[in-house]
Amino acid sequence: MTYQRTRLGTTAIFFPVVKRIDNRGNERKMHDETDPIVRTVWQVPQRGAKAEVTGQQTINVVRIGVSADVPDLGLNARVQFDGKMWDIVSPPAIRHGASRHTRHYMMDVRERPESPPAPK
Repeated sequence: MTYQRTRLGTTAIFFPVVKRIDNRGNERKMHDETDPIVRTVWQVPQRGAKAEVTGQQTINVVRIGVSADVPDLGLNARVQFDGKMWDIVSPPAIRHGASRHTRHYMMDVRERPESPPAPK
């Protein structure tokens, strides 16, 4: 899908990477849920593996594109769209396009597994 078709995309919420100090005094990069960024993304399916046996996980990987004005995207950032939470699994690659208006990022995201319900 070309960049010009972003109006046909879906709305996504990005949780960018920030540096925080953990309880041991180490600097860590983690996603920031307090300052989300809302943008329109377009999707290209990459690969998926369906769980056939009980106990296995389903793997769903999608390549998404977003305008280049989203700051602090990285491997520890998260994205929420289609009612699911996704991890960014490839570094965002800048695509310059024909002009600054078509400049955008492309990245692969992997669907986060849902936690099973607690036993009663």
